[in-house]
Amino acid sequence: MNRMSLRKAWRAAQSGLMAFALVACGAAESDDAVTPGEDGENDAFLDPSGKVDAFGVAEGTPEALGILRVVNESDLPALQQMGVSTRSANSIAAKRVGKDKKLGSWDDREIVTLSKFDAIPYVGRKTFDAVFKHAKQAGFIEPWSLRRAKAPRLVTLGDLHGDATAARDALQIAGVLDGGENWIGGDTVVVQLGDILDRGDGEKEILDLFEKLAPQAKAAGGEFIWVLGNHEFMNVYWDFSYVTPGGFSAFADVPGLDLSDPRLAAVAAKEKPRAAAFLQGGPYARRLAKHNTVAIVGDTLFVHGGVVPAFTDQLEAVNYDARAWLLWDELEFPSLLDDDDSVVWTRAYGEAGATDCAQLEQVLQSVGVKRMVVAHTPQLNGITWDCDEKLYRVDTGMSSYYGGPVEVLEIIGPDVWTITAQ
Repeated sequence: MNRMSLRKAWRAAQSGLMAFALVACGAAESDDAVTPGEDGENDAFLDPSGKVDAFGVAEGTPEALGILRVVNESDLPALQQMGVSTRSANSIAAKRVGKDKKLGSWDDREIVTLSKFDAIPYVGRKTFDAVFKHAKQAGFIEPWSLRRAKAPRLVTLGDLHGDATAARDALQIAGVLDGGENWIGGDTVVVQLGDILDRGDGEKEILDLFEKLAPQAKAAGGEFIWVLGNHEFMNVYWDFSYVTPGGFSAFADVPGLDLSDPRLAAVAAKEKPRAAAFLQGGPYARRLAKHNTVAIVGDTLFVHGGVVPAFTDQLEAVNYDARAWLLWDELEFPSLLDDDDSVVWTRAYGEAGATDCAQLEQVLQSVGVKRMVVAHTPQLNGITWDCDEKLYRVDTGMSSYYGGPVEVLEIIGPDVWTITAQ
């Protein structure tokens, strides 16, 4: 079965989302009277431009994602506690509840756009204000940016494919990881270009290490960024073609997995824990949803596969659509990722000496950067570059699966070097 048919099979098999609170859904009140302080049946909060005018909140923003997370992850008491009226809370619950009539079960429906939230009866400005306030206070809004300021020192590394030893070695030669697996990189910014998953047993170990390093780097004035590759998305739509036996067993002890979920009924027993961990809205899909698919640091564009001209004005949308899809299975796989020329699948820049430099220049000019750094296609003799050093390929196949060298790319100002393990 090829990649495209696997996606179709996955879509046919999936429905619902694992929710977080188990409560019964109340029916909407039948009394049409609206007491002071409540929204009326047809009140709205979006203006004609599609924004919440007083706050500037619009579809496809971190604020929108946080608001919708609150709506989809809160039970009736929680909604009322944050100041949503009983009438509005019941109306939201009635919209979300599935056929089993229990809010918080596997067949709940999700509200995946602000416009759909706005269209729910008795949801208007007062409800929006209460939910938005709670989203900010409870940390549901996690600002992310396509662009980050120029870093004094940038280090980037490519595909790891489940090799935790290679991951540690790469970070140690970069000078950001000590023997106790703590951050020592100061204000260095590290960018890892995805494909942490598959082909090796150490995936969970790498993910946990990266989760540990990110706050340590931030506290030291640096940053640890990892963007998503095609293998991260493959695991969420349950293409386990490249998973090792150890890759299945490593997720058996993840807290909170519900292996009785009806969506797992057709999954082989050995695959169930991993499938539960990575299904949309599952614990590891939610961890992936914290990360961008494309990142720009200073004058450098970082992406797993590459950016071709057709996608240069879609990079913000790529990041939002990927995050939303990882959270909610009401959404199909994003069309911006479901293409062989998409940012995680293209190999337009993968072959040394065969890059269309005019196309690359068009992309760099459109995005407003000086260089692009990609991974995805192994360079088994080490990092390669093209087009007057405006393109770098950092997937050295450093995992044991490929046996390539452990190398990282270092960028300081206009200067770019490779650092190789001795």
